[in-house]
Amino acid sequence: MGVSSRPKFLARDTRESNLFFVESLELWRKKMGLEKMNLVGHSLGGYISTKYAAKYPQYVEKILLLSPMGVEECKNEAGESYIHPDINNHFVKRNMFKLARCMIKNNRSPFDLMRFIGRFTAPFFIQDSVKRKFKSVPEEDFDKLYSYLYQVTMAQGSGEYAMGRLVETSLSAFDPIFYDLQAMKDKDLPIMIAYGDGDYVNTSFNDDPISETLSKEGFDVHIVPDSSHQVYLDNPDFCVELIQKAIGNKS
Repeated sequence: MGVSSRPKFLARDTRESNLFFVESLELWRKKMGLEKMNLVGHSLGGYISTKYAAKYPQYVEKILLLSPMGVEECKNEAGESYIHPDINNHFVKRNMFKLARCMIKNNRSPFDLMRFIGRFTAPFFIQDSVKRKFKSVPEEDFDKLYSYLYQVTMAQGSGEYAMGRLVETSLSAFDPIFYDLQAMKDKDLPIMIAYGDGDYVNTSFNDDPISETLSKEGFDVHIVPDSSHQVYLDNPDFCVELIQKAIGNKS
């Protein structure tokens, strides 16, 4: 995302999709000359950070995963119908979420819809989305956030197309990170995990929310109050405290 080069996404399956991200991060580490890194990953970034650390643990100091997706494995169709209550009880949100699921399942991106309707119409939808989803963002920062999300949304698609190859429409994974996390914990790699208290990615895993299952397994898990999936925007102060606690405040 951001100002990345947006290379054409050619991965055909889960393994190649993982390599697309993991090896890109490793190449970046080498070029930057870093011996060790602290990784902070949100959502898909949390999944990628974990996959990188599983393959290259010698280069990772500590990990903070914010609302990571792909923790649990998709084993049956029950997960297909799961929608977080905050979304399921809202007609527009529920149907938009179902549309996004359908696009992911068909190896497309919800961003493709914005690109399809064009640069004259898309801004109205993106502005409205920003106003509704990120009410906690200060007014003076709204234009900056909108500009960033507009550029990200309308730019050429790339790694976003990995979604359909990495996760099911229930956001459970074909190659889940739960087992990677267990292996890293056994090797004493410091890991902190956080989910928003209204996070739609915090789905059911072993009859409990993912956050509770991970906590029972001995992981350091935190719940970000007053937050949905975009925890760093919904409650930035709390997230800054988590980052300082997870990787240390060297300022």
